[in-house]
Amino acid sequence: MAFKLTRIPDAFITAFGTFVIAFSKFEYAMASQFAKALDLPFQKALVVFYSISGFAGHRDLLKAAIASTGAHEPPQELLDIMTAAEELNTMRNDLVHGNWLEVRGKELCISVAKPKNKARTYILRVTVTDIETATDKIADLTDRLYDTSVIAVPRRSGKHGSKD
Repeated sequence: MAFKLTRIPDAFITAFGTFVIAFSKFEYAMASQFAKALDLPFQKALVVFYSISGFAGHRDLLKAAIASTGAHEPPQELLDIMTAAEELNTMRNDLVHGNWLEVRGKELCISVAKPKNKARTYILRVTVTDIETATDKIADLTDRLYDTSVIAVPRRSGKHGSKD
C-alpha cells in the first residue's frame, strides 16, 4: 500500500508550508542585505548569493560582504539574528528532510537522520503550534534583518591593506 499524504492532518501540511515559505523569505532578506553591503545591483547579487547553497553558506557570504565594507566584525544585532535563524534552520531541515512517520495525538513524529551528528537518528516530535511559533520567529527575524541599521556600516576609502 502506498503512503497517502492524507494521513497527515492538513493543519500540519499548512503550518509546514507556511514555515518553509517564511524561511525562504528570510534567506531572500539575507540576499538583499548582501547586495546592500556590497553595493551590487540586486539581480547580480542574487546570482552570487544563490550560487552557494545552504543556510551556512549564505550566512558566511553575508558576513564576508559586511567584512568587505571595512567592519572588523558584523554588527552584534546581525550576529544575534543569524544565531536565532540557525536554530530555526535546524528545525526547517528536520521538517524538510525528515521522514514524516505519523501523528500521535497532537504531535507529528518525524524520523531524522544526521550522518555527521553523534546522535545520528532521533524522533522529532512537533505540534502545529510549534511550527506556527517557529514561523512567527523567522518572520520577526526577517523584519529585523530588513532594518537598514543592521547593515549600516561605513565603507572605508583607504587602499586595500591600509589601516585607514
